[in-house]
Amino acid sequence: MLKVKLIIFTLTSIIGFGFIIALPIAVLSVNFSSYDAISANASYEYVPDAPSEVETLILNIDFGNVVIDYIDPPIDYFIRIDVDIEMAGPGLVGKSYLDYFNITESDLSSSPIDFSMRFLPSIIESEVQPLIKNISVIVSLRKDIIFNISTRVDHGNVDIKVPFNVRIDNLYVNILDGDILFDLQNCIIEGNITGVGNQSNIELRTRDIQLTKNSFWYIKNSEGLIEFDIEQSGEMGANVTAIGELETSNVVSQIYYDDSSSNVGSMVTLNNWNDWVPAQCYAIGFDNDSIDSPPIVFYKLTSYDFPAQNNFNISLYRKLDRWRPYFWFLSSVN
Repeated sequence: MLKVKLIIFTLTSIIGFGFIIALPIAVLSVNFSSYDAISANASYEYVPDAPSEVETLILNIDFGNVVIDYIDPPIDYFIRIDVDIEMAGPGLVGKSYLDYFNITESDLSSSPIDFSMRFLPSIIESEVQPLIKNISVIVSLRKDIIFNISTRVDHGNVDIKVPFNVRIDNLYVNILDGDILFDLQNCIIEGNITGVGNQSNIELRTRDIQLTKNSFWYIKNSEGLIEFDIEQSGEMGANVTAIGELETSNVVSQIYYDDSSSNVGSMVTLNNWNDWVPAQCYAIGFDNDSIDSPPIVFYKLTSYDFPAQNNFNISLYRKLDRWRPYFWFLSSVN
């Protein structure tokens, strides 16, 4: 009887041990059998039947890095949007990107053009995101056309690059998780600039811009960085009013400013600050001059030639919080 029990125990142990080994192997086999990769690209071109004085582009992207750039004519289209998608992982066998994303575009022959790339309603984003290796949305615009651009991205970065002598209207970017770069080089601004982020790095960089009228710049962020990087060597043609709004103490604000023209003036002001907490800054440059021995306390900083013929008036706001001290660190190009 003891021998029989011993045999039964041995057989049971062997079967159990074999099951323990076989189960993960079976799971891995299923995963590997469904493992695949998706590599796809698609292009969309916009050619208006009746061109407008200002063309409007509206982008709504759930996931992907967006780059908006300009190209030289002659080309047949006003706008070209190139989408590249790379996915890899289990469950992708026999699938395409259309099983996960709904890409829609409005009438490609009339303004405004409304382009969106959204997850399908049945998709659980947290399960799909690990499968996404890269998604890029490259927007190419004709340099000789004026665009009004509005962009919303949930997960991804947005870079808008405006080169020499290009005219732009309003620029608006709203992002949930990612960074924003406005790179405006020797261009002509006819509208306003807005950047709204959440846990983002937001940089507004300008070099020798021209304005056809007064321009309003509004940058808002909950966590991360707000940076104004401004260089101006000549007259602008109008004034800039810029506001940087920081919602929490987890945002750092930096201002790099330099001008070499007596016809351009600047002023930076801190607003809505705790009276009992001194503001701190590092040296900020005005007219090739800077402030010594940072950090220093200030609530208003004005260049020697302010007000001038054209002016930058930058206001920095932080919501009042009587429970925690806030510090602002500003840096100089000089």
